[in-house]
Amino acid sequence: MNISRSLPILLLTILTLTLSQPQVTDATVSDQFFARNGEVIDHWGIIRTNSLGENGFLRIRFANPPQHQQSFTSITGFTPIIVNESLGKNTDLAWELGLNFRKKYPDRYQRAEKIFQFVRDNVVYTSDSDQFGRNEFAQNADELALNILKEKSGKGDCEDSAILLAVMYKASGYRSALVLTPGHVATLVYLPDYKKATRKMSLGKEYGWVWAEATGYNNRFGWIPESVLGTRMIANEVTTDNTQIKTRPTLEATTKEDKPYVREDKSILRGGISLIAIMGSLWIIGRKKQKKIG
Repeated sequence: MNISRSLPILLLTILTLTLSQPQVTDATVSDQFFARNGEVIDHWGIIRTNSLGENGFLRIRFANPPQHQQSFTSITGFTPIIVNESLGKNTDLAWELGLNFRKKYPDRYQRAEKIFQFVRDNVVYTSDSDQFGRNEFAQNADELALNILKEKSGKGDCEDSAILLAVMYKASGYRSALVLTPGHVATLVYLPDYKKATRKMSLGKEYGWVWAEATGYNNRFGWIPESVLGTRMIANEVTTDNTQIKTRPTLEATTKEDKPYVREDKSILRGGISLIAIMGSLWIIGRKKQKKIG
């Protein structure tokens, strides 16, 4: 790609996205990274190459140290602190993308599907080892959004897509959360009346969360992979208030199967009722004719 030619287009795109919003003082695409004890740390002090511990990008906590010896069942909580690099006073490209979807799609269900499709179709699943040469490296939402705008597509793994989705949904007027399963991260959106999901989630006692799994080209909004069913799932809701980052609770997430949404089934049902009515009418007419003949 010719950077000299694409730079004016990129700047114009960013300017168009940000003109209608207040300017922020903090840059949300980290341009400063530091190496310490074999880890990569950004200028917020968040470790991008490790999800564990107080400064890990997901701040995963275990019942007893040492953390690296613990299993998923012994996790006591997690807080996706990397999300806050794109929220509150740090709002930037990812937030602007969410606002644009809110303006373009007034219908809440259509908007939720369009945001999901945008991330699914514009982020090419790429492992951290292939992209960064490390077993783990998390991107914040604005870094991935910038790559999408700059290169027409971005690269990332499950947590990168989930983080971008969570921020865009929050900006677009939804409650969103990150859900953690063994070896996997996805996004949840609170849409209790959404009919197209065969299963919805409960966070604690609150039912109505829809699974957003954008790491496959054929995935649809509301689809849950069978591999996670029956496993432990925990979730943490996204908030725009950075002061609440340490107090956000981690909740157990459970699934409940809804009646499948299949529009054709309704047509078949209506057709079946009509057929029964017609057959009933013919039977009555036939009985009347028999009586006359008799």
